[in-house]
Amino acid sequence: MKMTGAMETSFKLALKKPPSLRTAEDLHTIYSHLYHMDVLSHLREHQLRSMCTSARYERHEANHVLFHPDSIATCWYILLSGSVFVKEHMYLTRCCFGKQLGGRRGCECITLEPSEMIVVDNGSEGDDSFLQREESQRRSRRRFRRVNPRGERELITDGQEPAGYNTLPADLNKMHLTDHAHQQVMHMPPSQSGCSIASDSGSSSLSDIYQVGTYGGTY
Repeated sequence: MKMTGAMETSFKLALKKPPSLRTAEDLHTIYSHLYHMDVLSHLREHQLRSMCTSARYERHEANHVLFHPDSIATCWYILLSGSVFVKEHMYLTRCCFGKQLGGRRGCECITLEPSEMIVVDNGSEGDDSFLQREESQRRSRRRFRRVNPRGERELITDGQEPAGYNTLPADLNKMHLTDHAHQQVMHMPPSQSGCSIASDSGSSSLSDIYQVGTYGGTY
């Protein structure tokens, strides 16, 4: 689902409200948008609805430090716009980052350009175990297709598997229905002095070459 300007505005306004002041309409607006985010497709309905009650909106300018190596991990992030740099990796729009089950971060996270994000407290989705799953082990609750006995592909939703369906070949078994089936993450080797990257959000790209040494230290 692609957001219109009005939909995006209502979504951000709902996220900006303190949890105690969110109406049923606010929660529905937040849920509707989270449901269509591919990075959250492995979560069940009750987990998403739980997230809606506490997830919040933040916006930061370029060069803002989101967390330090000694910071305690109490939350994680979903990037709505912009880009961030964490431990030799660059994360772009529609990525999630900072997932960690407590403890010290052990690294620094810095925004490379003005960035908007959703902040999700650890445990707010009602089940921390998903943080420990490898991406390859996650099963989408809705975004894959199966072949029926007539050889036709049909969408299977919410984990339902009608009897008699034949599984697609391994490389086609899970077919994402969004334009961004994989996170936009770039690995940055320690020896690389810098890089340039364009955001997939349709806005202006990061025009200046990012020099790792600009911010000092090793990430």
